[in-house]
Amino acid sequence: MLNVSEIATSAEERVLTGVKASQALVIDGMKNAVSLMDRVVPEQVADRVEGQMVSMPSATPMIDGAFNFAGKLLDAQRDFVGEMFAIIQPAPAKKMTAKKSTAKKSTAKTTAKKTTAKASAAKKTTARKTAA
Repeated sequence: MLNVSEIATSAEERVLTGVKASQALVIDGMKNAVSLMDRVVPEQVADRVEGQMVSMPSATPMIDGAFNFAGKLLDAQRDFVGEMFAIIQPAPAKKMTAKKSTAKKSTAKTTAKKTTAKASAAKKTTARKTAA
């Protein structure tokens, strides 16, 4: 039998593995580029660039803020989709069964009452015929 959950999990793992591998390649490439620049760029230029970089604000707060926002946005989307599916999902089988069994009980009670009423009427008719 086809298990969609297992297939999805396997696909997720393969995608994440691919993303991490490509990220590792980018990081290695950046390290190699910085190492090459350290050897190629004259020291005076490198010192000036490093001096400029020290005076720049840290990117960490901006990165953290962007990823925190992305997390909140993803949570909001999850809630939204959950509410949508809650609206369109069919009622649980138990509720439907309970309604059907209640309807069957009502029908059974009505039928029993009709049968009892017919029996009583038949007895009265027989009693009248006997009395006459």
